[in-house]
Amino acid sequence: MIVGVDFATDSGKKTWIARGKRDKNELVIDLLASVAHKDILGLAKGASVIGIDVPFGWPIRFKDALQRYRADNPVTLQAPFPERLTDINIRNKLNLTPLSVAAQLIGRCTWEAARLLAEAKSADYCINPTELTKKRSVIEVYPKATLCSLSRMAKADFNNLQHYKKGAGAPANRGKICELVLRRLSIKFEDPNKACQDMQTHHDALDAALALVTADAFSRGEVLPPLQNADQAAQEGWIYYPADAYAKWLAN
Repeated sequence: MIVGVDFATDSGKKTWIARGKRDKNELVIDLLASVAHKDILGLAKGASVIGIDVPFGWPIRFKDALQRYRADNPVTLQAPFPERLTDINIRNKLNLTPLSVAAQLIGRCTWEAARLLAEAKSADYCINPTELTKKRSVIEVYPKATLCSLSRMAKADFNNLQHYKKGAGAPANRGKICELVLRRLSIKFEDPNKACQDMQTHHDALDAALALVTADAFSRGEVLPPLQNADQAAQEGWIYYPADAYAKWLAN
């Protein structure tokens, strides 16, 4: 079993979970629902991989600067503003810029998610992105990176598809993503009508499904791990997304 979670600070309203398992060549999703934070690990019990859409940590340079900085004794802070190693990698590889956990409201999500990650580690899940041999892992995902990677494989127009969260055309784009990515990846839902409606109505539901796709790619060893600066990646977190080996037949 594998799980994808779109994590939000608003527990039970905007946090969504997708749960599924491989049945031969199909990925069957038996649960797609909004969920309270306290129920996530219970619903994911027995999962080999849990992909969570939330930054797992802060940039090392940012944390170091905060330790030295005081309002009553300011110090000059080095430019540019600190980024995580994984954020730089995503920008270089996919031309995307993840929201900065050090600057945006997404930092609140990381603060809230820390309890979940600590509980997962206590339950013997591997959190460290440099230890890929563990049987059970919790990984950081970024649905837009997943969508970008899969769109390239399918030779689709990512520039249009990426606008699926806000705006008049967002619901239609979510429908296109369901058609392009989920159906062509042989993803099946136990209740397809409700799942389709949920994903077109709530972008958080679609993000949970994309998080699950990345968890599936991770379980197959078809993601890009940190190849250098392993200790920095372990401290800051590392965003996984499907590599070219995953579902490369989409380009056909």
